[in-house]
Amino acid sequence: MPKHPHHDDKHSRHATDLSHHTERLGFSIDNLDPTADPRQDFYRFAAGGWLDQAVIPDEDAQVGGFIGLFHLLNEQILSLLQDAADQSADEP
Repeated sequence: MPKHPHHDDKHSRHATDLSHHTERLGFSIDNLDPTADPRQDFYRFAAGGWLDQAVIPDEDAQVGGFIGLFHLLNEQILSLLQDAADQSADEP
């Protein structure tokens, strides 16, 4: 069976060579599902790896990049408030 013209070794090497650039740009090829046919189900191809690995914590109604930032921000705010409360308790 002949190879698809866009799936030759040259293109495979090129995709591998780009992996370090995509990580730097905030795009991870680990989120792809290479078993999915992008012509049939592009969403599964583009996000299937992430969909398979994502876990929605019990305390959250959804999951995504902004949920992690939300939790991080809440922890930082709590820490700032605790530090301020500790400092005011130490003052006469």
